[in-house]
Amino acid sequence: MEFLTNLDQRLGEMAAQHGALVYLVLFAIAFSQTGLLLGPAIPGNTVIFATGMLASGADPILGWPLAAGSLFAGGAVGNVANYAQGHKFGRAVFERKESGMISRESLAKTDAFFAKHGRWTMILSPFVPFVRSFAPFIAGVGRMHLPPYLTWGAIGVAVWVVAIMLAGSALGQVPWIRENIGLALILIFAIVSAQIGLAVYRKSRAKVTAR
Repeated sequence: MEFLTNLDQRLGEMAAQHGALVYLVLFAIAFSQTGLLLGPAIPGNTVIFATGMLASGADPILGWPLAAGSLFAGGAVGNVANYAQGHKFGRAVFERKESGMISRESLAKTDAFFAKHGRWTMILSPFVPFVRSFAPFIAGVGRMHLPPYLTWGAIGVAVWVVAIMLAGSALGQVPWIRENIGLALILIFAIVSAQIGLAVYRKSRAKVTAR
């Protein structure tokens, strides 16, 4: 817990003691977020936000391009690894039963979902803990076509990394936010999610009214 509450200091110390190896750590953390089903155990958004803080200011500890590139590469490679696991192993599990949550019936629905919504799922899923760890695996189970999966998955990871690093650069200089990174991120994403939910609700209401 102490590591999480002083994440910017820990990353700064790591950069000072181990130099360029800190970028390998960032790669590994991003990989764990999209490549491992246990990725949510590590607070990926908090790590990226703290990285943005350390890569900005008058005397940045980390290089912005290298940090963003390391996080992007880790997330993109993780997407591919998790997709491969779902494609090779997950589908066989679903095919064992005819009905139920894990069954051929659910598999057919998964195939249809990714055929229709795969693009937006891969763009938005990196922002949501747990979802970013499971979406690539389920995309593999649903056999989303690989070229669009790679394209939209890479775009999603890039937007995720850059957006949160920019937020860290812009807001990380505020003392309260710097001392409460986790809580600040929860509040930011709650506000953004509420705005998105409200926009979707209004759009659906407009469609209903138009009918």
